[in-house]
Amino acid sequence: ISAKDVIVNCDYQKKLEIYSCYVTGFNELREDNRIVSAAIGNHLDKYVNNGVSSLIIENQNLTFIPENIHKVFENLEIHRTALTKLGKNDFSELDLRVIDLSHNRIKVIMPGTFSTPKLKTLSLNDNEIEELNDKMFEHSSTLATLDLSNNKIKVLNRNFLRNIPALERFNMQNNQLIRLEEKTFEF
Repeated sequence: ISAKDVIVNCDYQKKLEIYSCYVTGFNELREDNRIVSAAIGNHLDKYVNNGVSSLIIENQNLTFIPENIHKVFENLEIHRTALTKLGKNDFSELDLRVIDLSHNRIKVIMPGTFSTPKLKTLSLNDNEIEELNDKMFEHSSTLATLDLSNNKIKVLNRNFLRNIPALERFNMQNNQLIRLEEKTFEF
């Protein structure tokens, strides 16, 4: 796979300040994160200083968070992909206020993944998350809304919410919760 095999079809709606991207033109995106990230990044370069605040990516084959595409946006949505794992550096050094990763296949979230200083809203609903790590939200002191509904979470650990002091809305509906540790909601 090379950059010329990657077709980025995007639509910018100035009124809504939304830039939607559909990445196609190849069978598997698993091949090389750098090539796909470069193709998407090159396509978005012209919008960096034009006040575009949101990016929406939808693609059935995407298995990773493309590098360097989120640093200029405040809102990032990635839906209906083959994304199964979120790494610690996937959202590092960003200014995102809203991350919506709903309706994917996410199972694993590494510690520190959402340690972002400006993040206010995180939607991880409708995935396949089974376990929550106590350190997923280290340094996430501004996170106010967290949606983990419609996953497969069985246990909510006592320390899970301690790194999210600004949390106002927390949705855990339709999970497989079998244990809620004592003092979970005491900060």
